[in-house]
Amino acid sequence: MSYLLSDGYGTDPLVASGVGIQISRPNGTVLNLLSTLSGSVLGGNNAGWYPVLDDATPGAVVSGVTTYTKTVNATLKALPGKTVTAGKVTATAQVIIQVQ
Repeated sequence: MSYLLSDGYGTDPLVASGVGIQISRPNGTVLNLLSTLSGSVLGGNNAGWYPVLDDATPGAVVSGVTTYTKTVNATLKALPGKTVTAGKVTATAQVIIQVQ
């Protein structure tokens, strides 16, 4: 899954249709989104799992703990094969970090 849809997509007439949000790395590579937490992480990037430190910038170290900053880009795009209609777009992406 590579598009995040707006809250209320397909049910709220005030929400734009035919559009989705793509999340990408700074180099432009589009991230696949995790659709479920069931199953293993063996699917890697194709299943929406990425190494947490990819593109991360180390920051301060306090008491032996390093903080990291990571930048991703969100782009509103027309969905392939769909007709775009105007409306509002409100969406939230949840970041899951799994330590193995």
